[in-house]
Amino acid sequence: MKDKLEEYNTREALVQFRHKAIERQKISNYSGEYDRVRGMLQQSMLPSETVKRLKDREDELKKLGARAFGIN
Repeated sequence: MKDKLEEYNTREALVQFRHKAIERQKISNYSGEYDRVRGMLQQSMLPSETVKRLKDREDELKKLGARAFGIN
């Protein structure tokens, strides 16, 4: 019985570790894309349609980032 409980606890710890690693990766991906979008918005020679799409994506990434950090 003790071995079964230990096996269950180990499996549960691995699942939680993997979940946290995936969440950290998602946050890192969103942050990287957000930084790239903001950098592109600093360029003055972009067509207005491109600027609009980049601003829309920036807003979307802000919302996703807020959800990732539990800020809602």
